[in-house]
Amino acid sequence: MEVFLIAVTVRPVVLAAIAGVVRVRSAAVRHAVWTIVMAGMLAIAIGAAVLPGIPVRVFASAQRAHAAAVSEIAVYTSVAAPPREVPWGSMVYGAGLFVMAVRMGYGYWVARSLVRSAIWVRDEIYESARVAVPVTLGWQRPAILLPAGWDAWAPEKLDAVLVHERNHIRRGDWAIAVLAGINRCVFWFHPLAWWLAARLTVLAEEACDDASLPLVMSREYYAQVLVEMAAAVRGGWDAVAMAKGGDVTMRVERILDEGRAIGAAMTGRRWAAMAMCAVPVMWVAAVVRPARVIAQDGPAAVGVQAPQSPAVSPSVSPSGAPRVQPVRARTAGQFQADVALLNSLQLALSGTHEDLSRLQQQKYILETQLQNMRTQLRYEPVPNPSAQAAAEERIRALRVQIAAMRETLTANHPSVKRAEEELAAAEKARASIGTYEESQNQKRALDLEGSINMLKTEMQNLNIQMDARVQQAAEIQRQIAAYQQRIESQQRPAGRSVKIAVTFGADGKPQRMRVTGGVGPKEDEQALEWAKSLRFAPRKNGQTAPGELTIEVPVPGK
Repeated sequence: MEVFLIAVTVRPVVLAAIAGVVRVRSAAVRHAVWTIVMAGMLAIAIGAAVLPGIPVRVFASAQRAHAAAVSEIAVYTSVAAPPREVPWGSMVYGAGLFVMAVRMGYGYWVARSLVRSAIWVRDEIYESARVAVPVTLGWQRPAILLPAGWDAWAPEKLDAVLVHERNHIRRGDWAIAVLAGINRCVFWFHPLAWWLAARLTVLAEEACDDASLPLVMSREYYAQVLVEMAAAVRGGWDAVAMAKGGDVTMRVERILDEGRAIGAAMTGRRWAAMAMCAVPVMWVAAVVRPARVIAQDGPAAVGVQAPQSPAVSPSVSPSGAPRVQPVRARTAGQFQADVALLNSLQLALSGTHEDLSRLQQQKYILETQLQNMRTQLRYEPVPNPSAQAAAEERIRALRVQIAAMRETLTANHPSVKRAEEELAAAEKARASIGTYEESQNQKRALDLEGSINMLKTEMQNLNIQMDARVQQAAEIQRQIAAYQQRIESQQRPAGRSVKIAVTFGADGKPQRMRVTGGVGPKEDEQALEWAKSLRFAPRKNGQTAPGELTIEVPVPGK
């Protein structure tokens, strides 16, 4: 849990850094930018929890190659976290989340009680004796609460107040404030979440001021109304109020600055464009996982982390598990090289599984497209039926007209001849419409069949690639098993051993040690001194965790 919280704490800083580079004068655009950053914090946390990770290889130094290799073997083969360990980090986070959720729930309850106790005036306007300044609450059913005595205001003052509050409703500032509150609850420990909530409040007020100026009597009068509202503010609960949010002095200066250009308001297209730019960054920040790769120049580059004594060498095994015996000096170099190669094979196997997962996702997308095209081909509609109906109606009308003419005129009369020519032309036009439509249908059907065949070919190629990845994974697993057997075969017992129970923390350093099977006072003391230099890489469910294990330190025989 602690590792996950650290990861989702650092990653949103990428979005905030990119947003900080944006330099625009429009308060509405800046409010939209930081709204996307705030929503991105929640999206990154959710994505990091549910999306498959993409490892990014980070190379370690060659001098630490042996330490990393031995640590990985200790992690996956012999370390188990003690069940009595208390998850203090998770408990502290849960307590903070609970307190913030209660705080936010109380604020929502206060807002609901204000609306329920208010007196309806007209439309979305209510009167409440519990507010000192105009307040906007709600999103789908918004309510503008006016303080008692509002009916004594001048019409110009009331218009300025309602214009400002209705701009809050049009922009959806209440919903954004609620989302910022949820983000602050989830990331209560993150300074960025608190800063975003305060910054969005300031920018929302500035954006509403800019949107209200063209609709009020004058800048000076609007600033005067703002100052009067600020003087009447009482209480500290959160709401979207005209005189709350931002420094009133700064807002008055912005309002009275006639040389400042008022930025354009946000539209649906601008929101969509900004979201399209932000989504790829959120996705990368959510799925990237650092994966350590040991830099090596061959077996000669493998070093030893802990200082070795001629009298002792380590042998580590978990409590209750088969004991791993110390490595003899003549096979130590080969053992270290095999461990490094085993780590490389495990990393390659992880990459192969990720490639296989990616290919499976591509196959699912192609199967969906193929099904849609087959459905479209099966239910291909006849295009432009109105043109055919109009042509047939024209033919029927001409035939009725010709039949009426023949009752009073001869067959060679010019009017009859002209009507017959029009009928022939209409029949020809009707035939051409049918031929054109049929050709269009046939062309569309051929295009769909061609697209379907292309998708089938792509799916066959994906199946071939997936089979190759499966075979590759099986081969890597075979090599891993061979190297594990080879490493185990290189380990042999050597002389007497001092058994030491070691409890170590999440940083890998020994915290408590006690001898459970001694040989002698001198040998036991020597083994304890050597064990203090050990470092472990404990993991549980893929995350760093403390653990407890038993090590055997061989001592020379008498």
